Amino acid sequence: MTAARWRVFGIATLVAFLAMVLWSLASPLGTSPDEPSHMIRAASTVRGDAYGTPNATDPSLSDVMVPRYVAQTAAYACTAFDPSVTADCQPHDVASPDDLVVSSHSANTGSPVYYAVVGLPSLVLSGDVALYAMRLVSALLTAVMIGSIFFALRELPRSRWASLTAVVASTPMLLYLGGSVNPNGVEAAAAGAVFALLVALLRVPAQGRVLLERVGLLLLAATLVTSSRSIGLLWVVIATAAAALIADPAVVRDLVRRPLAWVAAGLCAAVCLLAVAWTITLPTVGSAVFSGAGTSPLQGFQTMLLRSFDLDGAVGLFGWVDTPSPTFTLVVYALAIGGPTIAALVLARGRARLAVILLGAALVLVPAVSQALVVSTLGYIWQGRYILAVLVCLLLMVGIALDDASDSAGPAVLRFCTVGLALIAAAQAFVFFMVLRRYVSGDSFLVAMLSRPAWQPPGGWLLLAVLYAIVMTAAVLLVRRSIAAASSRPTQPVSSR
Repeated sequence: MTAARWRVFGIATLVAFLAMVLWSLASPLGTSPDEPSHMIRAASTVRGDAYGTPNATDPSLSDVMVPRYVAQTAAYACTAFDPSVTADCQPHDVASPDDLVVSSHSANTGSPVYYAVVGLPSLVLSGDVALYAMRLVSALLTAVMIGSIFFALRELPRSRWASLTAVVASTPMLLYLGGSVNPNGVEAAAAGAVFALLVALLRVPAQGRVLLERVGLLLLAATLVTSSRSIGLLWVVIATAAAALIADPAVVRDLVRRPLAWVAAGLCAAVCLLAVAWTITLPTVGSAVFSGAGTSPLQGFQTMLLRSFDLDGAVGLFGWVDTPSPTFTLVVYALAIGGPTIAALVLARGRARLAVILLGAALVLVPAVSQALVVSTLGYIWQGRYILAVLVCLLLMVGIALDDASDSAGPAVLRFCTVGLALIAAAQAFVFFMVLRRYVSGDSFLVAMLSRPAWQPPGGWLLLAVLYAIVMTAAVLLVRRSIAAASSRPTQPVSSR
């Protein structure tokens, strides 16, 4: 049993890491959202400057000392906001690249933990190699959290539907962000891991080594989600509330009698308090003002409610929000997210249905309330990717609720999952190709990619596209095999009253 769950963890981590490695190579350096600022913050934090000093002309920026090659990433954003501009506009020749120079960044509100880890390669490497290595560290953190999700699902009595929805939750945007220097990807995957591990702890009895493994991964996940962005603590609260709703009282009673559980609870509380302390003690910095400043809070709330189901930012809005997912990918994910969610609302029972409703309400209300609080002074700042953490938890809960409600393990379930997984793999591979096209040939057609590519990623775009399709195919085949193995075992519905 121990070997089985760690084998699942290892395979899931490896496959997710490979997918994000390919995203990190396919995306030109500095082209993911605000990546130059995150790279500069990481390089300064690992050198002992977590705060920086306020910029004299723009109070929303912080000045820090970083190697010249890191400072130059600001010029890599030459492709931003114009999908016709290819990545060959980026300068890569830097004189004295390792000299420390003053640079500015806007990533000055989050905890330094993520940046201190991701910035480590810049201490021993230089140039683009160091920048790619920073991306790979971020990808590894995200992959470990995705592996932790599948580890936790493997502990549940059944996880046929949950395995399917976990694949859906690993949206192209999550993998893309995980393969860049941006805490958003780690945050979303870690929030999902917190929720999945809590469900395993509160529903499946454990002691000794098994309990230690679960609480160890939970502590790591809680640390990553609360140290990613200032809103991370809210994700922990929401995930904990949803997991508590579907807890097994007998398991909880056994858990509270175990000292290790109290130690773990204390450590997780300490991690959360440290995140709060960082936010409280953070030096006051200014904020950039966006379109819509001056709008009333009520209007901001209503506007965000109307955008509640515009999940393109969570599925895939790439670059500097200038490269949307193709229609095929959006349709597949609309069906993959909406279909199981509606089914769970109809079929789930008791507390499981309440948990789905809770997470669905958070998905709708958190952006609306957050935007209403700041729209008058800052304008519309919310982006769809910010809610990825809740979307991951919701999809995991949907799968768990369907597993609880259904005792069907027949061939129809396997056929449905097989078709769904195939569509997800195709949607992932297609959007990967389209993002490559955007940087290789701008808005030109395929013939330009083949005959006159303006830019080539490491290894060439064709090789990366083929490898990504192979990784996605391998991923869905592995999950299908897992679902088939689970479907061959007789099961009974789980009570969620």
